Amino acid sequence: MDVNDALREIDAAKEGALTEAARRKSQYDHRRQAYKKALREARAIAGDDAACELADWIEATIRDEKQLPRAREVRQKGADICRDRGKEVSTGSWLGA
Repeated sequence: MDVNDALREIDAAKEGALTEAARRKSQYDHRRQAYKKALREARAIAGDDAACELADWIEATIRDEKQLPRAREVRQKGADICRDRGKEVSTGSWLGA
């Protein structure tokens, strides 16, 4: 899975689901960096399938809830996905924070 492709899909979900006012207010650039870190870390720990699952969850959350998931939520979900695949997520990992 290419992280940049996943981010483009997340960008598209944001554009389609959020109003203009919500996009301006969302601090998306900051959150996008968190999403990128989480996707890379999930891929490093548990592989491409874990990163794809996390990207799909981020997109679905944006589309369904009409808001961006917070960085902490994304890290927690990424850690859960990795653990569900039998991988250990250390407290020193960005996902384990």
